[in-house]
Amino acid sequence: MRFAKLTKQLTQGRDKDKINTLSYLCDVFESYNKNIEHFDEIVRLLIDGAIAEENLEIKGEFFEALSKAAVFHDVEHIDFDKIAQNLDSLPIACLVRGIDILSFTHNLKYLPTIEKYRNHENEYVREAVETAIKEMTG
Repeated sequence: MRFAKLTKQLTQGRDKDKINTLSYLCDVFESYNKNIEHFDEIVRLLIDGAIAEENLEIKGEFFEALSKAAVFHDVEHIDFDKIAQNLDSLPIACLVRGIDILSFTHNLKYLPTIEKYRNHENEYVREAVETAIKEMTG
């Protein structure tokens, strides 16, 4: 899918179009193709969409796509500050994914942000924090 079409689908598309596009991106990120055209721009587009999206189902799909990108590709050079700055406003499922995503950057500047959720009331968040800390610190 061309970058212009992908951008239009994710920013102006109907909910169904967004979900289909995000599912497609998950498949692309999981593939063995490590030379995805416009990868950095796609990830930045996903970050913006993940924060801006109000529909919780689609918001979750944005975070899922970001998670796949972070797991299967090198994202250490991409700025995820927008995710870190918005963790407090995320629903639990997205918060857990956000913590995971930040850990896969291996950028220690995100460690204090992640650690502040160490005593979160939700067990899944606490588990994500512990896993993230191990991921980042080895």
